[in-house]
Amino acid sequence: MVDIDVRVASTVKLFRRSIVNYPAFNAFFQRADLTKSEKAVFTSITMAEWELVVQLEAVVQRIADLALVESQSATMLSSTMYILLWVASARMNSYKFSAFSLHGTRNTDTNEKMFARRQITLPDLSVLAQRCIKRTLHQIAFRLPQPGVPMGMALLLDPRTKRAAKNYLQIPDWARAATGHILEDTKVLLLAEHRVMYKALHINEDAEGDAVNSAASSPGRDCSSSSDTELDLLCGEEVLKPVDSTPTDVSLNAKADAVMEQWLDLRIDWEEVVRHQIPDKQECDRVLSKLAIRNKKQGNVRVWNVEQLCQQVDVWRWFADYGQARFPSVAKFARVWLGRSCSTAFQERVFSTATLVMNSLRTSTDNERAERQLIMRHNREEMKRMDESKHRIW
Repeated sequence: MVDIDVRVASTVKLFRRSIVNYPAFNAFFQRADLTKSEKAVFTSITMAEWELVVQLEAVVQRIADLALVESQSATMLSSTMYILLWVASARMNSYKFSAFSLHGTRNTDTNEKMFARRQITLPDLSVLAQRCIKRTLHQIAFRLPQPGVPMGMALLLDPRTKRAAKNYLQIPDWARAATGHILEDTKVLLLAEHRVMYKALHINEDAEGDAVNSAASSPGRDCSSSSDTELDLLCGEEVLKPVDSTPTDVSLNAKADAVMEQWLDLRIDWEEVVRHQIPDKQECDRVLSKLAIRNKKQGNVRVWNVEQLCQQVDVWRWFADYGQARFPSVAKFARVWLGRSCSTAFQERVFSTATLVMNSLRTSTDNERAERQLIMRHNREEMKRMDESKHRIW
């Protein structure tokens, strides 16, 4: 159950369904009309092994949910997947876990999504389950994308994550001072790139009311009296003419920076957003019950749950309903950065319960190789045609 070469998502799905159907299996294999060998199919699995199944499912459930095909939609934003992956990896390294109760109450409608769970702690886990944690954490640390300026741009342009961006741009096992420059570099790029976007949208409006053009400064007076031959030897690259910023540029840059500051300071009532996006009252109440949590580090104040925001709030719809009207330049800017698809190579290949992925040859598969293999697979028909064409030429 621990050292088998399989994908964790498929394994956990099998674990969940087996746990939920445990009483049915137990009843079926106790039938009098079954032979002893047939009954041994079920009775050969000890209760300790069933408990191990429960523990392994509890350990890797969040990572498995992200590795499932259902989570890999084309509309998944890079900021959303980044948040969910880091939260899932942090939960793997926690002290408490949520596990199914093998002997819990069931009815004919019970499935793995609604089956009750109970809390277990790290000391409650068996040696094999704790080994699973260590191996999976090693895979996560090796495979997940490291924080950087591009991801910082996506986090700051996503209204759900911009206030928590600092927490997600910390590199694990590094001092905060050593990784603090990531957020600063991100903000510098954010302001510079937003100025370009803002200028493209508003240049005509400001240019009409500004008739003053600053003259470009030029190099000093020529002082050459050399001969033509000597001049050819002395002349190098042309001196650049520095161009001063026009009043229009200065005005636009100041307005762009002010808009970006307003964006970064914007506080959103996500409860109202959820009520608007989820018309069904029962479903809306269910989502709202998980949307806020208590922050014990800040005096037990209520704060928004970033993970739930990423899962429940449609950020594109928020921009269409509200953000586009108030922050048109930021909305267009966000479309560029948030529209970049995130790699799902780590989801496809790396999360296994034994650090073995598919087979022993792919144990150390990195993202580049995984992506290359996926591209080759999708284009195999075209590659086959090209190969046949090459043979015909020769």
